[in-house]
Amino acid sequence: MTLPAGGGNVTYGYVVTNTGNVSLTNIALTDDRCSSVTQTGGDTNSNGQLEVSEAWSYQCTTSLSATTTNTATVEGFSGSTKVTDTDQETVTVGGQAVLRLTIEKLGQNLTKQDASPRSRVDANPGDQVRFTLVITSDSTQALTNVIVRDILPEELIYEPGSTQVDGITVADGILLNGINIGTLNPDDEVRVTFRARIGTSNKFATGTTVLVNAAYVRADGVAERDSKLPIYVTKNIIIPATQVQTGVDGATLTLLISTVMTSLYYVGRSGLGFLKGQAGMVSPLPTKAVVTLGTLLLLLAGSLGLSSKLKDSNITAIEIRSPSVHTSDSYLALIGNRLKTQGR
Repeated sequence: MTLPAGGGNVTYGYVVTNTGNVSLTNIALTDDRCSSVTQTGGDTNSNGQLEVSEAWSYQCTTSLSATTTNTATVEGFSGSTKVTDTDQETVTVGGQAVLRLTIEKLGQNLTKQDASPRSRVDANPGDQVRFTLVITSDSTQALTNVIVRDILPEELIYEPGSTQVDGITVADGILLNGINIGTLNPDDEVRVTFRARIGTSNKFATGTTVLVNAAYVRADGVAERDSKLPIYVTKNIIIPATQVQTGVDGATLTLLISTVMTSLYYVGRSGLGFLKGQAGMVSPLPTKAVVTLGTLLLLLAGSLGLSSKLKDSNITAIEIRSPSVHTSDSYLALIGNRLKTQGR
């Protein structure tokens, strides 16, 4: 740790653990450069014994005006056996302070139920996305007036009231001048989240559009840093289709029956003469019977044609996932299906 020239207050933190296999009693911790060491927690069952599974914490604050190396000593007893350990820390006064901030931008598609924030977002128009900004202090001293801001692409719509800092809702403003998240001590990490919605389909061309979302952080003495997140928005192709026939209508049936009737008529006229030499068939099919049968079938088919189609199915829309299917091929497929099912 580094303090500015002239020094200042420093707070030491200590953690004591039991690396043996029996409990220890009469635990005492001292610091040769800080006299007011106090225990802040760790004795979970309040029995005054440092169990193997416990970690006791201590703290001490003092003022330093020069570079100082302190030594902390802890001791405990297992019966009459004494065990000890020591550790050291150096605080530099008047040295070159390191002021550094980092920011990471992540996204999570809530509509698609992404399990966790990711380094890229895949979405469709209308999806809801939660953005996470991870700000970390890599400085050797506290950073003040930490400002976080974000610039959304125009195709995204911010959801008012959705900004939070470490789970606590704060006032909107992250998209304007930014929000002040206060002071960050060395190694502190803060998470800023907010939600936005992908724009409607008319804001995007068919296929995939790549948007870039940028977030920024700065502090007193630290220039602004940024992090960018790619957002891949895919718009599918919608082909309208009012009615696609999949059955045979009355007109088609009339044509088929008329063809059969005509064939029967000429067969009757010929008396199946072409079979005489083959099977000795000499008795012709009565022509009047053929004409009568054909007429009845024709009237029946006509009535069907005047009433309604025998079978229809309506398709309101056909969705094609781009970019693997071309629109022209789909229309050809529909036309081919119509011709096939209607017998044209």
